[in-house]
Amino acid sequence: MRFRGKIFAMVSLILGCVLTLAALSFWSAERALLVQESARRELTVVESIVAIQREAHITRDSLLLVNYIKLVERTYPEVRWLCVVDADGTVEASNDTTLLGRDRKSLAPPKGLLVLSKSGSGEAGRSSVEAGFDPELTARAVSASLSQMTRRLLVIGGVTLVLGFLCSFLLAHHLSQPITMLLKAAAEFGAGRLDAAVPMNRHDEFGDLAKAFSQMGERLHALDR
Repeated sequence: MRFRGKIFAMVSLILGCVLTLAALSFWSAERALLVQESARRELTVVESIVAIQREAHITRDSLLLVNYIKLVERTYPEVRWLCVVDADGTVEASNDTTLLGRDRKSLAPPKGLLVLSKSGSGEAGRSSVEAGFDPELTARAVSASLSQMTRRLLVIGGVTLVLGFLCSFLLAHHLSQPITMLLKAAAEFGAGRLDAAVPMNRHDEFGDLAKAFSQMGERLHALDR
């Protein structure tokens, strides 16, 4: 493999590894963040129902709690079990109307749900709210968000990779061009054309090397006369 090709391959490999590691790190961090947001979302649902229950007791407006539970059902489809228990241990509100007025101790949430509960207090005494979340629906929501984020990462990564390949090619060309010119000058010297100059206007080590080649050719040409 030529020097230019080696530089291009090496820089492209480094770029690909860096992009892959960055994408994996970002994906892992985003996944952890989505899981945390889902947990906070579930806790917020329970806390909001506790607040509405307290407000309903203060205002003695039973429809306020019923309407809010209906809103929770529409807004949070992952909520499969919802049970608001009054101070006497009786279900005063639920997403399942067949549970109303029953003793909470005689009831059990459906299996497989993640149940969160929170107690509250008000004029009617100490009450509690229980909400059961379907972990499969929660996982689907997280997966859907991750899929969207993954597609964005692929697009951004693809564009970055193309630009990186272009920059790698330009860098390889920039580094290999003076070497190619020096090889041509060496071939000229080898063919006996000692007065051949190295047309290189650079202010780096390659420029110094080109000047040394030119000076060497001039001295050899002077000695050959």
